[in-house]
Amino acid sequence: MLRLDREALGQKLLEMREAGDVALRDIEAATGISRSTISRAERAHPDVFASAETVLVLSVFYGIDPRQFVKPVSRESTHETGEGGRHG
Repeated sequence: MLRLDREALGQKLLEMREAGDVALRDIEAATGISRSTISRAERAHPDVFASAETVLVLSVFYGIDPRQFVKPVSRESTHETGEGGRHG
């Protein structure tokens, strides 16, 4: 099973924003994603990453490949956290 590593992606988004000295309002203007959503993404809030569009748009903005944040997980770890996934 594969899962998006929200924490790693959020940390990368925050690092890139800070390294580029980019304000949340500038990202909002360029992407159409609200400042609050961008901030929640940087903090790895699960509801933000439920949208593939948000992941892809922010990844394109920062020039990163979102596939690097998709990691294999065991079935046991998804049962322990209560985060199951569905296909289809």
